Amino acid sequence: MQAVPADLMIVLLSVAATGITVFTPVLRSSPLRVILGVPFVLFIPGYALIAVLFPEAPPQNHPTTGVDADEATGIISDRIDGIERLTLSFATSIALIIFCGLFLEISPWEFGTVTLFVSVAGFVLVATVVAIKRRRELSAENRYTVPIGHWYRTVRHRLGNPPTRVDFGLNILLVVGVVLTVVTVGFGVGEPTDEGSFTEMYLLTETATGDLVARDYPTEFTSGQQKQVVIGLDNHEHETTSYTTVIKLQEVADDETTVVRENELDRFTITLAHNQSDTIPHSVEPELSGPRLRLAYLLYRGEPPAEPTTENAYRETHLWINVTAAE
Repeated sequence: MQAVPADLMIVLLSVAATGITVFTPVLRSSPLRVILGVPFVLFIPGYALIAVLFPEAPPQNHPTTGVDADEATGIISDRIDGIERLTLSFATSIALIIFCGLFLEISPWEFGTVTLFVSVAGFVLVATVVAIKRRRELSAENRYTVPIGHWYRTVRHRLGNPPTRVDFGLNILLVVGVVLTVVTVGFGVGEPTDEGSFTEMYLLTETATGDLVARDYPTEFTSGQQKQVVIGLDNHEHETTSYTTVIKLQEVADDETTVVRENELDRFTITLAHNQSDTIPHSVEPELSGPRLRLAYLLYRGEPPAEPTTENAYRETHLWINVTAAE
């Protein structure tokens, strides 16, 4: 059984290592995520695609003229040399990442670190398998292998001894472009994912036909009277999260921040997986009476503090209700 080519083995290891940093919470915010994530985004997908398209070894130089052998015979070569392979790998990687992002935007799956990694990794794995198959179909002398020494000499020659000033300027622009791209993508990859993590909490009511709508909230109560409100929760925290909701009825001062008196009506706990939503119906039965009372819904991740308030809640929403004392 033939061994996997060294460069494609590195591609497979890169997918595995990057996957570990994506799915391991401790590593997700570590510098290792940047170190592995930048080449995975900027280079690996394009390299796998180029390996599929060009499995052959680069053209050999003519021994006397120094030009490619195919050029010397007037044949147009479909092979590429090391510097072309590297350049195309960067360019196609960026294009593929953009394509994957657009695909996720129109797909049922939410755009995020995990879904982007899965889509890119899936493409890379398929392309790598095809690239291995195509190389094995070639003879050993025509099969591409990694010419590290040749790459180094080619890059040094093309950057250090350009034939014209125009070529020198283009080389400089290429280097600057690659550096800026690496810095930009590296910054994006290295940023904490907390900014994209959030929970939605909202209030609904149920119509006569059983539909849940965000309108027609109950606002007029009599002490002891029960009316139903439905709480909606959407978890986008990128992890399974336990929530506690505390429901309070509060009389507040004119500044709407100072609580004059309050009582807790209910509290309940629910656990949701990432991207999971749920609705929880509950009955509101006011014990306080008075005009313009605040029916506050305070949401916490995990256990709430000893004194739940609108200031220390993770999410808060409320209704203003009027409660008439029972005769």
